[in-house]
Amino acid sequence: MFKKRLGVILLTALVFYLIGANLQAGWLFLLSFSLINLVFIDLLFSLGGKSEIIFERNVPLLAHDEEKIRVKLKVKNPGRDRRLLVVEDTFLGGYKETVFLLKRNQEIQLEKEVTAKRGVYEGGEVRYYTAFPLHFFEFKRKVFVHSTLKVYPSFPFLTNFPLLEGGSFPKEAIHDWRKGSGTEFFGLREYRPGDSYRSIYWKKTAALGKLVVKEFEKLISTKTLLLIDNTNTAYSNSEAGKWAFEQTVKAVASVAEYSLHCGHPVEMAWFEKENPKYCHNLNFKEVLEILAAIDLVKENFKNLLSFLDSEVVHQKTVVLFITPKTHIDFENLKSFQKARSRVFVFSQEAHLKKENKSWEEKIARLEQNNFFICRYQKGEISKCLQKFWKPTAA
Repeated sequence: MFKKRLGVILLTALVFYLIGANLQAGWLFLLSFSLINLVFIDLLFSLGGKSEIIFERNVPLLAHDEEKIRVKLKVKNPGRDRRLLVVEDTFLGGYKETVFLLKRNQEIQLEKEVTAKRGVYEGGEVRYYTAFPLHFFEFKRKVFVHSTLKVYPSFPFLTNFPLLEGGSFPKEAIHDWRKGSGTEFFGLREYRPGDSYRSIYWKKTAALGKLVVKEFEKLISTKTLLLIDNTNTAYSNSEAGKWAFEQTVKAVASVAEYSLHCGHPVEMAWFEKENPKYCHNLNFKEVLEILAAIDLVKENFKNLLSFLDSEVVHQKTVVLFITPKTHIDFENLKSFQKARSRVFVFSQEAHLKKENKSWEEKIARLEQNNFFICRYQKGEISKCLQKFWKPTAA
């Protein structure tokens, strides 16, 4: 655009000069040289833009997906000359602003409201160029401006989800009662340093001549294991596929929050840089940290199931967040049930345009094995997750 404008001005100046020389019209000579001088002045002004400009970006440390946040960009001119800048900030989608005649050592602040998108950001590129108002010449530069921002996923809060309770199976089979700080009497033992004096059983202490304390039973809460297929093969390479993955992340956050709120410890397994990753005993902040950074990778989901040993999948609520393109190993899933776990399958199907016949066959196989299935195709995540769950073959 600018080169075309410069060419038109130079061609116009040449035409004026030739006509003036032919007609001996001095005013045309003057007009021709005025246009050339204007181009020369624009060149000198643009050359002054080669010196560095200082940028500093100010953003919140934390935000949630789809939240409106203010991004502030400080611009300072440390040079001797006045500067005319066009500044473009690429952070979080970016924006473009024009700053007229930034004086020596002058500092201004550009402020823009943007919509936060889930992710972990370390900064973004700022591009700027200096030019005369006619924009015959311009000198572009770009710098990376550091600014840390974590955007957690937004998610609906669940009011119910059928987590596996500690008493769902016979006590003698799963040994769900342990010594703890409950209310049911468990037994007696000798006093140890650090025991509460309130737990001392004084009658038995007097009879035995040594300190004896009471122990009580405590019901152990089962754990929730969240398995996430975050592979490129599971989601279509399109905006619809990206949107569908974001909805899956929201579903993961919803189940994790509900589990922790109900006192069930949370574990997660996913792919990180093409390697399986497993974390246990996560608090909700740690869950949000993981979900803020999780992204699609190149790997096959079947490896994520196979690397988990039998102890990891024993007596838990196991929730698989998959798609019809996920490679399911049914033997692994059956082993979860054999380990007395309750298995849920959250199938993300919102990004699919055509019916997947092979997936319908897989669903039929799952139904024959008493799995809990939630097929998300459209609508609110919370309604899908909170529907009346029951074993599919019951």
